Amino acid sequence: TKKEWAAHRIRVLLDLIPQNPQFPLDDQTFYGALVKQIAILLKERDDVINDRQWVLNEALNGRNLQSGGTFQNVLSRRLDEVIIPVFSAILSFVDRYSNLDLL
Repeated sequence: TKKEWAAHRIRVLLDLIPQNPQFPLDDQTFYGALVKQIAILLKERDDVINDRQWVLNEALNGRNLQSGGTFQNVLSRRLDEVIIPVFSAILSFVDRYSNLDLL
């Protein structure tokens, strides 16, 4: 079923992503390559939308601070909004035809 398949994909990812990664990351591991690719895509995104001062913009946005409670919560939410779609797109591409099973 779809639920079993999704649960299997999550277990595969949990096995591939270390609980306590060692730095510097090794590009030859799935996790190291994933983090490197996310960083590349985020840099390209920042270059395209020219949003290098996003932390300052979040700090100056009073509405976000009021709804977020703390500056740390606001930044965490913003990072989630930016990173999760990139992470999802990479995983979707990598797992096309169940390629995660090969790792």
